[in-house]
Amino acid sequence: MPANAPVATVLGDQPMDVAEPTGEVLDLEIVGELQRTLSAGMRRQLQSGFEALLPVRLGAIERAIQSGDSAELRRVAHQLRGTSVTLGASRLSKICRELEQEGGEPDRVVAERQLAGLTAAGAEACQALRDKLG
Repeated sequence: MPANAPVATVLGDQPMDVAEPTGEVLDLEIVGELQRTLSAGMRRQLQSGFEALLPVRLGAIERAIQSGDSAELRRVAHQLRGTSVTLGASRLSKICRELEQEGGEPDRVVAERQLAGLTAAGAEACQALRDKLG
């Protein structure tokens, strides 16, 4: 499968393409600033802290989607977006912004689709940050 091919997931009986990644994984200006201003140890600590926090935030987002708690969904997506922006994880930040801006009750199918994209973007961001900051 090509690297940019959409991943298909099945929700109910209908296959649905997960949103194809858009934009760069990392904002290289922000990453460059982190490389210039932080020691190697500080960068590793920042990156490992992000990797530890990511599954916690993704789990909270998934629970908010499952329970239909739009306020909690927006709150956690906002938190993860802030962290993503700080580290230059631009693709992850974009998906978080989309989740955060959802109004009213989340559409569960759309939100689950976004969660799949968020999970993939998080994994990409972790690997890219490991490569650049480690």
